[in-house]
Amino acid sequence: MELNNINLFTQNAAALNKAQAKEDYKKEETVQPEVKDNKPAAKQYSADDVLGFMAGTSVGFKAKIAKAEKPEVQEQRIGGFMAEFEEAFDFAKSLGLSDEAALAVLERI
Repeated sequence: MELNNINLFTQNAAALNKAQAKEDYKKEETVQPEVKDNKPAAKQYSADDVLGFMAGTSVGFKAKIAKAEKPEVQEQRIGGFMAEFEEAFDFAKSLGLSDEAALAVLERI
């Protein structure tokens, strides 16, 4: 009986070796895909040519800048903003908020 067990073991081992050999053969058989260059050297341009093309096709224009207001008008406008802020801050303080809380509320507004 031992001979039959050994014979059965060798048959199984031989079958495993054949299966592994087929897988190894298949792995070696796979061909690496060929890498193609999508940009042939004849179509590539130098950096100077590219920058020259970009400079030639760019659109240039001057931005229209509004003239500054007269200093008196600026002072009145800024003074109005400051008066509104002080009024809102005093209102927040009248509600019993601390300085930090009042400033936090005004920042959210």
